[in-house]
Amino acid sequence: MKHLFYIHSYVTYLAALGVIEHKCINDEDVAFICGRGVAFNDRFKSLNVNNAFPSLALQPTYGTRWMYLKKRKDIFAFDQIVSELVDGKQYFCYLPSNNHFLLQLIASHKLCVGINFIEEGLSSYDEFFYKKLWPFNGPFGLLKRIVNTGCRNVHPEKIISEGTLFTLFGHSFYKSDIHKECVMPDVSRIPYSGIKMESTNLLMMNAFRDANDTVRRGLLDVLGKSTKGLNEIYIKHHPYSDEKFKVDLEQTLMSSGIEVHLIPEDTPTELMLFNSCNLNIYGLCSSTMMYGALFGHKAYSFADKFKHHSDECAFYLDNNLIIPDIFYNYVMQL
Repeated sequence: MKHLFYIHSYVTYLAALGVIEHKCINDEDVAFICGRGVAFNDRFKSLNVNNAFPSLALQPTYGTRWMYLKKRKDIFAFDQIVSELVDGKQYFCYLPSNNHFLLQLIASHKLCVGINFIEEGLSSYDEFFYKKLWPFNGPFGLLKRIVNTGCRNVHPEKIISEGTLFTLFGHSFYKSDIHKECVMPDVSRIPYSGIKMESTNLLMMNAFRDANDTVRRGLLDVLGKSTKGLNEIYIKHHPYSDEKFKVDLEQTLMSSGIEVHLIPEDTPTELMLFNSCNLNIYGLCSSTMMYGALFGHKAYSFADKFKHHSDECAFYLDNNLIIPDIFYNYVMQL
């Protein structure tokens, strides 16, 4: 039996390592499909799906109009690659969500015999993240399912009832009814040669790529006020942030006399936090803020200040970001 993991961040990689370690799975029975430019794996057989199938990457969960008919050639090619990746053998898949059509293709492949979720970030703590609404009810829904997706999707309730959510930090954080297993790997055994910090400040950023100029200006204003008085700060930009926003953020901090250090984009944040000590972590609602607190650091969110900055900021926070209740059990409000 093969085990196929979809990896698009270092936290999903850690979760995969945890499953492999706790289930004693042989390396030759593991395969990765990597998205979002992830390139830190050299241990397992893998496919970079962004390079190999850009037309399928980031397609909506339940497709777009006529998508299956338009992209059926790429879908058939992807199915063949998946078969080769698992050596033509049946497999269990491990997905960070069911939020993209590509993940549905992995789950509905003819060789897939079981579907599971793995820790992905703050969205993992939101039960509705897994219980996506099923839009294919009734005759018209069935027709739409056929032409848009070729029926290449799995009902979320089936995954909830039959699958497992493999978590990193215990069970009590997760509201979903799905069966859960904690599989934190032995992080101390994972090689790490990146930046290590001690007794300093770290800013963990969300992407904000869908925020308008008013919201971004509000964010920068709140950020500048929340970090006033700090001598230095390390910034870990989100990989989806645009260059202008990064520059504006850095200039906002430097204009207050703060010495700014940039953390390389390819740094595995969770390992960096594990190998650093006594950090003050600032940010809005990045999952790594909570992870940092769980690793023993102090984390501070300016989400409340951001929400009260303007109606636009409040609307953005409530409608574009997921902040589960458990977040504030570990992250303090500024």
